[in-house]
Amino acid sequence: MVTGVQTCALPILAWTCTMDVGIRVSNMLLAFDMFNQLDEFKILDEHFNEVFNRSIYEHGLFIINNLEWYEGATGNHYLSDICGLIFVSAYLRRDEETDYWLQFSVQEIISEALKQFHEDGSNFEASTSYHRLSGELLTYSTALIYGILKTNKKKALIQNRFNKVRRILTLSKQKFDIFSDEFFPKEYIERIYRSALFTTDITKQNENVSQIGDNDSGRFFKFSPNGKLLEHSEALIKYVNLKQYKLLQDRYLDENILNHDTFISAVNGLFEDDKLISRDKFNLEKSIVKSLCKDKKLKAEPYYYNINLYKGQLSDLKYSFEKEIEYRDYSSKKINFNNIELKFYPFFGLCVFKCNNFYLSVIAGEISQDGNGGLSPNKGGHGHNDKLSFELNIAGIDIYLDPGTYLYTSMPDMRNKFRSTKAHNIPIINDEEQCTFTGIFSMENEIKCEILSCSRDNLVLYLKYRDTEILREFKINVDKLTITDKCNKEFNENFNACKLSSNGYGKLMKMNE
Repeated sequence: MVTGVQTCALPILAWTCTMDVGIRVSNMLLAFDMFNQLDEFKILDEHFNEVFNRSIYEHGLFIINNLEWYEGATGNHYLSDICGLIFVSAYLRRDEETDYWLQFSVQEIISEALKQFHEDGSNFEASTSYHRLSGELLTYSTALIYGILKTNKKKALIQNRFNKVRRILTLSKQKFDIFSDEFFPKEYIERIYRSALFTTDITKQNENVSQIGDNDSGRFFKFSPNGKLLEHSEALIKYVNLKQYKLLQDRYLDENILNHDTFISAVNGLFEDDKLISRDKFNLEKSIVKSLCKDKKLKAEPYYYNINLYKGQLSDLKYSFEKEIEYRDYSSKKINFNNIELKFYPFFGLCVFKCNNFYLSVIAGEISQDGNGGLSPNKGGHGHNDKLSFELNIAGIDIYLDPGTYLYTSMPDMRNKFRSTKAHNIPIINDEEQCTFTGIFSMENEIKCEILSCSRDNLVLYLKYRDTEILREFKINVDKLTITDKCNKEFNENFNACKLSSNGYGKLMKMNE
């Protein structure tokens, strides 16, 4: 390891966000490992290695000195910092400094995993896309730690440095067990496994996940191409925000941001589990994880939940509306409801009904992060005003969709439009938001959502925000889906009212295209 720090040639903007630094250095190291194995002619010579080592050390030094840690308000940014530090300390040779980096980052990844992933495996960001990002961070870093345990770097985790470094715990207080073959606590391993089960359960017949909450297309690693090539003319037709631009290529890879199978394959590199095999379709991701963990095999159980039904009193909900959605209007394929499954994620607040040609997901949770935002101590960082909203897919065809996110800070008005109540499939009362926006990544936590009844063919939810009360019932019949809304105020129904949708950050197209 090079101990003298020199100014890195990367532009200053590359050192603005520690999360970016952590993800970048992890990708640099995996790319280096791949190229090094192919370097028959020793192009990566001694001079390259010296410069590369120096850069890796500078990345680690920057991360440890610029951690995105705030008391009670850490999220995917801090998790990315910690995972980057794990990759750096795994690569650099051992000394007192890098040993501390490793022990601290292992301590923190356990702490953050148990905080950021609920017991049911869902992520606390209230976003299915951030669920994948944080799940990738956790999966690849865990695999690498298991690989480290089979080297002399394992000794770095035995040293007591609590009297030298702020926030590091004594060895007796660590949640890892250096003398156990499993190393990590049982609940940590369960979080990883169940995070993949969550993604499997929210995957529709068209192989896309339900899009809930924010989506900035963020990833830890992207190894396998996952999408299709679009001709110049096809891209202009599909994405309405390209009409004013002159495209420079004849063909473009249109990445499918909503297919999360690469994540499931990565997790299954640790578990080889039958419940994940149906969506385990990417051998490269799986093989990389297996290589990192040196073929370590883990076992875990699904989360067995109870549905706590609300027993409180309801006000007089005198206004009502009923909508019927007949399946034959969208597909001639028969739906076998004998095989329908109910998947419930109580901490995320998500109910999913699935069978051969039918998929219905309904949101009934908190705003996000147990009331804390991802970028600051504000509330609702990546959640949307989408409670009671739903997605419906019949025979692989999306009938009702969440419109996505589109953009963040560059277009704040559009940002608010896509996360607003009006953008989702829910009743609208006096043009009010469910939760009041207080910033680009924050909103007031003004909702309470409860389950009144839940079975394989029926779901009744109750939502209250400020002085508004709504009851919504989903009834799954053999020939149609019936949605009944009741409210204590006059309301307007709102089904696919947002005519535009975004299937990835910066992508804008007409709804259902």
